[in-house]
Amino acid sequence: MRRPFLAALAVRVACALAIATAFAPDEYWQSLEVAHRLVFGLVPLPQQPSTVHAATATQPLPTRPPPHPHASYGHLTWEWAAGLRSYAHPLLFAAPYALLRALRLDSTWALVRLPLLLQALAAAATDAYVAELAGLLGGPQVAGWCLVCQLASWFNAYTLVRTYSNCLEALCVAAGTYHWLRSAGGSSRGSTTTSGRGKANATPQHRHQRAWIACAALGVVFRPASALFWVLPAGLALWRQRGSALVPLLRDAAAVGGGTLAASLLVDRAFYGRWVLVPWEFFRFNMLAGASVQYGGHPWHWNLTQGLPAVAASLVPLLAAGLLQSGPDGRQLALLAGWSLATYSLPAHKEFRFLLPALQLLMPYCGLAAARLWSPGAAQGSSARRAVGGRSGKERRPARQGGPWRRGALACIALQLPMAAYFLLVHQRAQVGVMRVIERAAAADPAGTSVLFLTPCHATPFYSHVHRPVPMRFLDCSPPQHAAATAALNQQEQAWLRLPAACPATTPDGSSASHSSGAVAVQPSQRQCFERDPAAYVDAVLQLNAPVRPRLLVGYAPLMAQLAAPLKRWGYALHQRLPNCWVQTDEDSPCELQLAQQAFPAVAQPPVAPSASEATAWDVYTWLFLPSVKAGAYASATCLVLGLPLDACMVTTLVAAAFLIYGYDRGVKDAHDEGYTTKRGRFMNRHQPAVRAGLATAAVGCTAAAAQLPAEFASSLLPIVAISMAYAAPFLPGGHSLRTLPGGKTIVACSMWALGCAWLPAVASGHGGELGSPQLAAMLLHTGLCSATNLFNDIRDLADDQRSGTLSLPVLLGRNTTLGLLAGAAALDASLCLALLHQPALLLPNLAVAAHALDFDSGRWKGAVQWAYAAQLLLLLALAAAS
Repeated sequence: MRRPFLAALAVRVACALAIATAFAPDEYWQSLEVAHRLVFGLVPLPQQPSTVHAATATQPLPTRPPPHPHASYGHLTWEWAAGLRSYAHPLLFAAPYALLRALRLDSTWALVRLPLLLQALAAAATDAYVAELAGLLGGPQVAGWCLVCQLASWFNAYTLVRTYSNCLEALCVAAGTYHWLRSAGGSSRGSTTTSGRGKANATPQHRHQRAWIACAALGVVFRPASALFWVLPAGLALWRQRGSALVPLLRDAAAVGGGTLAASLLVDRAFYGRWVLVPWEFFRFNMLAGASVQYGGHPWHWNLTQGLPAVAASLVPLLAAGLLQSGPDGRQLALLAGWSLATYSLPAHKEFRFLLPALQLLMPYCGLAAARLWSPGAAQGSSARRAVGGRSGKERRPARQGGPWRRGALACIALQLPMAAYFLLVHQRAQVGVMRVIERAAAADPAGTSVLFLTPCHATPFYSHVHRPVPMRFLDCSPPQHAAATAALNQQEQAWLRLPAACPATTPDGSSASHSSGAVAVQPSQRQCFERDPAAYVDAVLQLNAPVRPRLLVGYAPLMAQLAAPLKRWGYALHQRLPNCWVQTDEDSPCELQLAQQAFPAVAQPPVAPSASEATAWDVYTWLFLPSVKAGAYASATCLVLGLPLDACMVTTLVAAAFLIYGYDRGVKDAHDEGYTTKRGRFMNRHQPAVRAGLATAAVGCTAAAAQLPAEFASSLLPIVAISMAYAAPFLPGGHSLRTLPGGKTIVACSMWALGCAWLPAVASGHGGELGSPQLAAMLLHTGLCSATNLFNDIRDLADDQRSGTLSLPVLLGRNTTLGLLAGAAALDASLCLALLHQPALLLPNLAVAAHALDFDSGRWKGAVQWAYAAQLLLLLALAAAS
């Protein structure tokens, strides 16, 4: 089990670091937000300016209550007022939060990523147990293919690393089912019949029995709905062990299961401050009262006809084939999966993530179908089938082997990967990205930043992703019977902003007025009032809080377009657009999120004197000579990898061309554009004769060296020079070059990689190299990965691109995702340099680039990247000369 766990852990950690999207509110509001409030809940909120409010003709405006000296920092949803959730789950994340706070390492990045990394451990354990279940079904080959399908599954990649209680429930179901089967005597090595062997197996089976009872109890603690699933395994265990074996089972259930539930009860008593039986409250609300239907109702067959096909997607054919090939004796896992689907079909409200436990129990059948295609003898032994079926049946013939079937199976698995990438990196990413915008605004102006979310309630994370005591509020949508208790629970946190006590209505003259209707039996929620007339409600809120209004308003693009006129009237203007998806799949989550910022009168600022600092040797190296150093290092590496002699003409041509192109861009064009207002402009203008003389020398040297090269190399160099000149020369409308065009640096990076793919074979051919050598292919990949370093420049322009609506790559993927991909590309290139290129010297800039990406904001590694290229060039030249 160790090797599957480590393999799964590597994949899940990568998912945890790359994930940049939101799925459903519970991943934040039932775990991270609660944990953040428990650990960081008592801090002073920023003081708002005191104001005196005049009474209106309709009703007096209440005065703002004085801020509490240690006001509540965080928000709890209505479930915590109703006692529907156990504190056991948030405490799993509160403990590492407390450790980070004690060590003073509680940065926002750490608070966001550490819970995901902890969840990655649980996800890897789930994957390992699913592989073990597949091993019981058909042996090690089935287990291996099951692990491949499990890790490729888009829904597992998208969901298992999130901080849902459903993910822990999936782990408890997978682990508990495995131990439940083993406690019945099932084993991949078969069962024994001698009394001596039976006594020897008694203790291991007893351990498995205690393990599945513990998993069942923990599943109920984390997710009370899981109790319905465990009714069937527990009932079968009672039937199977009736008689003398029933007493140990009941004793273990009382000791292990009862002890776990009792510990959870004490935890909830400590944090709720009263006795709360969470499983009963959960059952009463969802099953007896049926109140969950207010969050959406679905037909009874939704799990089977819509939910399961969606989460399995292209794996459905493999799943169906595996079920058919397993035979009647190998479908015990399918029985449990069907029972899980049935129990979650009872409530009217259904969600995709509720299917996680059933999906884990069905994945072994995907592994069985795949193993039959590649290993005809897989899963044919009766001992493996006895582990899940209890008896051996007639052996089924192996499935027909053939290329089309195998290619179809590979396609089914491969189609999961782009789906996983899209949902991990793109779909609903603005709901997370907006919190980073708020965090930056709060860091720049802590006392002046306040936020009102006009999105559907709980659409975004909250303080766990900002980690600053910024006044924030959203429109509550708690059930009517719990609205008052929820408001009391968050009274201090919400005191900074008053909302209308009743739904506002539009008067004939167009102004808003608040009224309450005595005929309405149930008071509508704040969100319902807003949805009746958004413009009137926003007018009422902003009038009620004049002159201290929220600095930022957050809403989806269709809503913000509807509110454009009233927001403009109150002095708000569009501040930023955040793309949220490519295809809208939920009416509550459009594909663009917008921030409106309150505009303040412009204050005349005195002109800022230019910096007195002057350029250093370091600056000159970075501006003028670093591109040439990179070109020389690349040419030297090419000669070494392809086994070619160090061609001085080739190296000179590339170095001189790089200096000519970038020297013009930074030494002439920037000097003209920036004048004497910047450090670079002052240096370049003072040394303009030397810069132009250097450019002329580079032009002559490049031409003379290129004339000595083979025709293949010279012809392939021309497109590269043309692209580079387009990067620097202002040939586009408006005086733009590709460098100043939004997203142009990414375009150039991709173009350089494509042209490098054409140039390298020409170099090999011109010098007698082999076009199909693995070293050539590896060098092509190295060229592409090195080109990715140009993304650094686009990340620096990210804020400008977001304001202008330019869809550059960092805007599409998000800043953190782009930095993560950049670090991953550099690390992958470092591995490539060792494994295939056998050139440790190539590691220097790649590792520095990876470190710079992981620590981009501090800039501590920026200098290391620049000097690493110089060190690499010297090493490569020495190695090439020695060879």
